[in-house]
Amino acid sequence: MKTLLICHEGALLVQEGLSRWLGSFSEVAGIVVIREKSRAFKNRVKREIKRVGWLRFIDVAAFRLYYRFFLFAKDEQWERETLRALYDKYPLLPVSTPVFFTHSPNTKATEEFITAAAPDMAIACCKVILKEQIFSIPVLGTL
Repeated sequence: MKTLLICHEGALLVQEGLSRWLGSFSEVAGIVVIREKSRAFKNRVKREIKRVGWLRFIDVAAFRLYYRFFLFAKDEQWERETLRALYDKYPLLPVSTPVFFTHSPNTKATEEFITAAAPDMAIACCKVILKEQIFSIPVLGTL
């Protein structure tokens, strides 16, 4: 079985850990890595403020600050330990595994990359809603 992974840049637990795990029982046909543009973050903030209002947005921002200062270190340590365990258990993917960097998984270039990789199944660990022409490429579907 050929699998394809779609993930965000910097999400090492997914990009490195999950890809190695996938490679342990299937052929990883490719990895699509989403490099978000800086203006995309600004647009997401604007949409969120419009959707929930300033007060709820400030509440979310306050929680994120609390998380960053009081909880992040423990989660970061857990992620490092989990990655280390995955690195020990599963081998590196072959160097020939194609990796495609994009700002959006819904571009024509991404569609062409996925079509060329011809995966049986795809796993999308991303914050972006995939268009039908992207998630319907794999024969068995996209999770």
